[in-house]
Amino acid sequence: MRFKRTVFLLMTIMMLFALLSLPVTATIDTDTFMYYLKLDYNAEGGSVCLNGFYFAPGTYNFYSGAIINITITPADGYVIKSITSEKRYPVYVTDIITDFVPTQSYCMSKMMYCNRVITVEFAKICTATALASPSEGGTATVNGETSITASAGTEVVFQAEPNSDDGWYFAGWYTPMPVLEAYSIASSDEDDGLVLVSMDNPYSFVINEDALLVAVFKQRIYNVGIEIIGEGTVTGAGEYSHGEYLNLTATPASGWRFENWYYQDEAFNPVEYRVTTDMAITAKFVEDQKTDTQPRARPVDNEETRYSLNISVEGPGSVSPGPGTHFYYKDMTVVLVPTPEPGAIFLGWFGEDGSDIVDNTVLMNKNKTIIARFETREEVQLLAEPEQEPVPEEYAITIPDDDIPISSPVLPRTGGIPLEFLITSGGLMIAGGIAVGKKKNRR
Repeated sequence: MRFKRTVFLLMTIMMLFALLSLPVTATIDTDTFMYYLKLDYNAEGGSVCLNGFYFAPGTYNFYSGAIINITITPADGYVIKSITSEKRYPVYVTDIITDFVPTQSYCMSKMMYCNRVITVEFAKICTATALASPSEGGTATVNGETSITASAGTEVVFQAEPNSDDGWYFAGWYTPMPVLEAYSIASSDEDDGLVLVSMDNPYSFVINEDALLVAVFKQRIYNVGIEIIGEGTVTGAGEYSHGEYLNLTATPASGWRFENWYYQDEAFNPVEYRVTTDMAITAKFVEDQKTDTQPRARPVDNEETRYSLNISVEGPGSVSPGPGTHFYYKDMTVVLVPTPEPGAIFLGWFGEDGSDIVDNTVLMNKNKTIIARFETREEVQLLAEPEQEPVPEEYAITIPDDDIPISSPVLPRTGGIPLEFLITSGGLMIAGGIAVGKKKNRR
């Protein structure tokens, strides 16, 4: 009887072992020896294999105690963004897996002693690129680089840096693509075939597709206006780009001559002047005092009406316009600005035509050469107050008086009258005058 019980127990154990070794099935509904494994993932981004076989997203039943080898593989153009493993029985436990490489397959093993849920998120690989147009206008970056690769759902930050010192400013983010679902288009304004996306700087959004944004830079435009005092005509007013040279001409009317250009109530020379702000310039004409009742207006395009002004500097200082040869139209008045260095002074204008300069202005009626001369204050004082030369020893005498030596200068020994003779003679003359006065008083 005991033997039969032993045989029956062994047969029961063998049957249980056989049941556990049966293949996986998804059609058994009993919970006694079966647990489910739910796979949740986006199939376009990759695949999940169980024990070497592909399993689509869904729920599958496995015998209790079965070991399941899970392989997660991203598809081309995708990466693994996240993996979570949940235990649903007897208690809920969520395990967030972080030791995977996004671009490579990930393997793990689970024993089926409870219900489980495996959730995998595959993300598309997106490229974000930032360009600057024009390149000299500034720089553009995305997350600090000109181009990056990021998974979909990642926040990217586009940053534009205009070259403001050269007059450039940021005009907006544009894209050559007509429609972008990754971010909303702020306006339909177009610039050179580009669609405006945003005026924000920096500009951030969550990327879900490839993104190419162009930072458009524009140069500042300034308005130059000219007011005329007197009678004459001028050219050169209008719009100027930042840093553009002024191009002004003035033509006096009959019986008038051009005096000078004025900006902010001060005379200035527009030659080689770059525009960096809005300007209100005054062109001043004065009546010509010449006897010629029909003065000839200056032809702008005639090379014969241009004269050279050769400027050089001597000493510690500078002058504007700088040293060199400059060319000006006939009868143009040029303002010269001398600037001495610290500790120096401006002596004046010299050279072949230095006398033609009045109040630091020169009239260009011929080719002229001038020199701006500067000197240090010490050198000027030496010129104004020369030191007295010491008296040579050979021209000095010593007269003893109570043992106190007295040195006196004498005339050179070249035939002049000695100092001691003059002193003695003067004393005698004074004594004689006193004596004569006393005699007269007695009488």
